[in-house]
Amino acid sequence: NTPYNGTLTGLGKAEHTVQAQIIDGGQNDHPGLFNLDQVSNVGRGDYYVAFGDSITFGVGDDIASDDLSNDGRNNSRGFTPLLNNLLSASLNYPNFVANEGGPGDTASEGLAKLAAAIANHPDADAFLIKFGVNDSFPFMPIPSGAGLNPGDAGYPGTFKDSMQQIVNQLNAANLGIYIAKPNVTLGDLDQGTQYPPPVQTAARNQLILEYIDAINEIIAVPANNVSPNSPDFFNEFLNNQLYQTEYSDNFHPNGAGYQTMGDLWFQAITAP
Repeated sequence: NTPYNGTLTGLGKAEHTVQAQIIDGGQNDHPGLFNLDQVSNVGRGDYYVAFGDSITFGVGDDIASDDLSNDGRNNSRGFTPLLNNLLSASLNYPNFVANEGGPGDTASEGLAKLAAAIANHPDADAFLIKFGVNDSFPFMPIPSGAGLNPGDAGYPGTFKDSMQQIVNQLNAANLGIYIAKPNVTLGDLDQGTQYPPPVQTAARNQLILEYIDAINEIIAVPANNVSPNSPDFFNEFLNNQLYQTEYSDNFHPNGAGYQTMGDLWFQAITAP
């Protein structure tokens, strides 16, 4: 027999129980041992996709005990299960935060993967974007494009160009968009330094600040439909000196750092 399909509409954002029962043509219960089945904890809530680099992926996370969200829906390193917990507890309905982080990815490399990520998550509500650290790599730093617009000389191939194309694709897919400010870097691995004060990498962090200018310019355009609530990982880790205790290396947070990132994403998503 062809499996029965049904569509339920008008459901609120909450956990639901789905029950299926076999009945005959007279709407009477069909006798039998297996004529009834039930599935609990069927969630209908919000669906986010974290899309970025190795920091989104969760490299450096040294706290394994929080890798599985409380509802069992998110099993990942990094901030995504933590954000799941915060959103679900605060909003009192289930949330899912998929992890599409790509270690080593720049914004342009993320752009090349975006269509596949959108296709992988047809039920997503919004994407949480974070690029910039790899774009600033000293060997081949990507120009920021800050202050430039499409059609300007020097704009193609810039960080802003790639980020704008990411925004365009997400808008075409009718998805919500949040863009984070990239993390501060603590040293350049090619220079053999480890845990130096950020002032020793002033040139690289200056470029990241230019990326932040480009992000702010994209957010400021109403037609881009980007949330104005942007988690600022650069200043959070720098100004509060969290890089001293919440980094696992020159780029990646440790477990405590990812807890901080989860908090900042939560604040951005739930801000008025």
